[in-house]
Amino acid sequence: MLKLFKPETIQTLQTHRRITIKRIITKQNHYKSLLNTINRHPEFAEGKSQLQGMIVELEARERRISGIISDIFRPVSFFYAVKQQAELELNQEMLRFTSMGELVAVHKKDDTMHYIMKKYQSQLYKVSAYKLYCNAISVADILEKVETNHTGTDFTSRQLPEFRKQAEAFGVKLTTLADQLLHRKVLKKELAALIASTNLLLREQLDHAVNFFHDTYPDLYREYMLIRKPHNRKRRTTKKDQPQPKAVIHSIQALTPSPAIPEPKQKVTETKPVQTAQLPVIIPIISGELNPEIENQIPADYLAHISKLISAPIRSATLSRAPNLSTIIDGVTLSHPVNRFA
Repeated sequence: MLKLFKPETIQTLQTHRRITIKRIITKQNHYKSLLNTINRHPEFAEGKSQLQGMIVELEARERRISGIISDIFRPVSFFYAVKQQAELELNQEMLRFTSMGELVAVHKKDDTMHYIMKKYQSQLYKVSAYKLYCNAISVADILEKVETNHTGTDFTSRQLPEFRKQAEAFGVKLTTLADQLLHRKVLKKELAALIASTNLLLREQLDHAVNFFHDTYPDLYREYMLIRKPHNRKRRTTKKDQPQPKAVIHSIQALTPSPAIPEPKQKVTETKPVQTAQLPVIIPIISGELNPEIENQIPADYLAHISKLISAPIRSATLSRAPNLSTIIDGVTLSHPVNRFA
């Protein structure tokens, strides 16, 4: 099954591959520079068989690394292009021969053959390359067992054998492609091991030999150590990976205001005011002409009328329509302004 990647993932893989290639080429140039420096000072290994053996081994390793790089750095698309072209051509031929198979099946009323040919035709351009190869071989085997006159006399003698030969050649190309990809993986592992062992050879043998002769061959020592000068590899770091000093952390925490904690909302219940009944204030108002005989006298039934007014129920509708309530007692009009309930 074809594995699909997101555009971001493909870009990340391509960037990683460029970085890996760059590092390998840098290592190769490093080894070449060391060999050139040693070859410019032949007196360093003259008469010293063990030193000569180390230099010869280093040269052999550098040549092998160059050969591997020339093999694995060829684009993989070069290998896939041949396979893709052969797959396209085989799909086109499969369409022709499955159509002929359906025609023969309908003519002979063979439902099984018709179903197989129709299924193979529906899988064109959809299945894997190996599945396409198996389908093509199966179609060739089925058509060899039937006799038909729909395509002329050369169908069995020429066209069908050519189709089988094309399918078998496609299978060979698939096997070759798989072998090439596997060989690339093996070469990559060999290259990694070769670089690691070459670094070990330099670090544990040749570096010590040059250090021992630094007074005898100062020019060689200076040039060799200039190439072998240790350096810190630059690594990509993100802001999250960079540790911050404690003082900076404390200052950031001091400057950062603490988030305000929201207070829980309290439910406010609205209370309706309680209406309390208030008794009307009775203010006597004397209207009309005063009778001098009863000016300073209180009528006999005055208190009885007052108590009836106090104890009688007061209707709100009557009070809203009549703002003033008047009572006439013995010719005296008493007006009672009504106070509405709160």
